[in-house]
Amino acid sequence: LHLNLGYWILLTALFVCQPNYTATKSRVYQRIAGTILGVIVGSLVPYFTPSVETKLWIVIASTTLFFMTRSYKYSFSTFFITIQALTSLSLAGLDVYHAMPIRIIDTIVGSVIAWAAATYLWPDWRYLTLSHTAAQTITANGRYLDAILDQLQNGSRDDVDYRLTRRQAHESTAALSSTLSDMSSNPKKYQDRLQDGFTLLKTSYALTGHISALGAYRDQVHHDGSDTFAPYARLTHHIAELLKQMPQTDPATFDASIEAIRQEFADLEQTDKEQSQQNQILKHQLDLIIRQLAPCYQALHRQSDTQTA
Repeated sequence: LHLNLGYWILLTALFVCQPNYTATKSRVYQRIAGTILGVIVGSLVPYFTPSVETKLWIVIASTTLFFMTRSYKYSFSTFFITIQALTSLSLAGLDVYHAMPIRIIDTIVGSVIAWAAATYLWPDWRYLTLSHTAAQTITANGRYLDAILDQLQNGSRDDVDYRLTRRQAHESTAALSSTLSDMSSNPKKYQDRLQDGFTLLKTSYALTGHISALGAYRDQVHHDGSDTFAPYARLTHHIAELLKQMPQTDPATFDASIEAIRQEFADLEQTDKEQSQQNQILKHQLDLIIRQLAPCYQALHRQSDTQTA
């Protein structure tokens, strides 16, 4: 038993530890409470169930209940597996009372290791990479818009490169959502970053949605031989480039770029008086995308400034 103590400590830490501070803290309490209660009940098994057959039935029942409860009530599953372990030791002819303090010790030590890991590693890891995850989300949206522009110009095709770019945009937004969800489980620690984080998440979802809506229209754009689409292509390209460079763009450069994009859009509205459905849809979607650029930049760079501070 003593030789296996280190193994059980590590095993306990593995089961208790979760990449989420609140979840790990809850599991620590449940693991310790379930183990202690299981030790108390398990210590009575040799007195009330002297026969081998009865002990075997207890092992079967406790193992079954362990698998039934482990996914929704961790304290119950710990309670049942402790009874199963002690009853199995009794069946093997080992001293149950000698194993009880070892079982409690490995549970407490393993839970402390898991709590320390969740407190000082995983939440801080999420915290330190939030700006990087957010930057990846914005640049992925820029690449997605660029891919859609290529298809608006050259015709719709659902090839591997396009589907990969689209998936990366959606997955990066989902990764940002997951990071903020983990951090929101400890709001007191991350309260100075959560508000801007959720603002960034909201604008990222809006960007992805507006770009996707533009992508859904890519097979309906018709080129009639005139050059009416060229101004839309230039404007879309400038927006995509700004998104891709946004994490590295300083405030002065961003202000100049966004002002140039807004002026370009205003000029497009003035010069293109054609009221075709195609042009109206392009104008509407580009307008919605442009409106998200400023709040997206502000939230992104406030995150970077907070982390640097």
